[in-house]
Amino acid sequence: MSNYRKDRVTLSYNKAQRDFVVSYPRVADGNLILNKIIGDHLLFNLNKQAEGNYYAFDIFNLKEELEKRGYDITTLKFSIDLKK
Repeated sequence: MSNYRKDRVTLSYNKAQRDFVVSYPRVADGNLILNKIIGDHLLFNLNKQAEGNYYAFDIFNLKEELEKRGYDITTLKFSIDLKK
């Protein structure tokens, strides 16, 4: 990314690559952002457990949920600076 800074984690959609691009000062920070914002998450579901389902989980994906609600994910931008 052209605006890469060593004190900031950023995530944005690159239309040329048709994918999200992350810049980060530490690899673990980049992994955290990718996982939490565009990754799948298992959410425990008490109703499924009560019904006796072996897998009592639902899958939640923020990116997919935003698309379902009518948002254009290609405009998604996120940045956070390290503390001084």
